[in-house]
Formats: sequence, C-alpha cells, structure tokens
Amino acid sequence: MSNNPKLNFPENWPYEEARQLFMSPEVVKADSVELKWSKPDEAGLVQFMVEDKGFSEDRIRNGVRKLEKCKEGATQGRLDSFFTKLPSPATASKRKATGEHGHGPMRKKSKLSTPLLHKKK
Repeated sequence: MSNNPKLNFPENWPYEEARQLFMSPEVVKADSVELKWSKPDEAGLVQFMVEDKGFSEDRIRNGVRKLEKCKEGATQGRLDSFFTKLPSPATASKRKATGEHGHGPMRKKSKLSTPLLHKKK
C-alpha cells in the first residue's frame, strides 16, 4: 500500500482486489445490449433513490417530471433552419472613399514622429 499519511485504509481492506477491478473491469459487448427508451418508472426510482439511497423525494419526483417533459417535447431543429440566405443585390461595386476635400483617394494619415530621447551611458 501507500506510505502517504493522508490515505487511511482499514487494515484488512482488500486493496489488491479493488485494484484488479479497475485494471481489468468486467465489460459487456456493446452489440449484446439492447436499450429502449420508455417512460420512467417513478415508483421504482423513488423506492431505490429515496428509501434505499436517502435522496430527497421531491427532487426525485421533479427529475422524473423533467424527463417526461423532455420526452414529450419536440426535438431541437438545426441552426441553419432559422436563417435564410438572401440573394445579393445586383448593385454596382462600392466606390472608393475620397479624400478630405472630395478629391482623389484617401491617404493614410502618418503618425506624429517624436524624437527619441537616448540616455548616454
């Protein structure tokens, strides 16, 4: 076992068997499992989660209602179904921007240059 003082295990705890469960778990082949979506068994869920595991009955019943509501609702549509592509207008290409006084193309404004102060060593 570990020499870490933070880990407190009972003396007779079967750590080798626990390690073996994680290293080679029992796995069922995916093609041999049949899953079927059906209405939740509310009484069975309440029996297991509330009476056996100690969960709040109100939270379990609210969760069952949410599941039923999701099942009844429509599936979410694709995002592109909300938007339609509009035909591009058949107008002339954009004009070039003109300068300050309406003559010729705009010039890039130059940055003001400031002399750099160099310290002598």
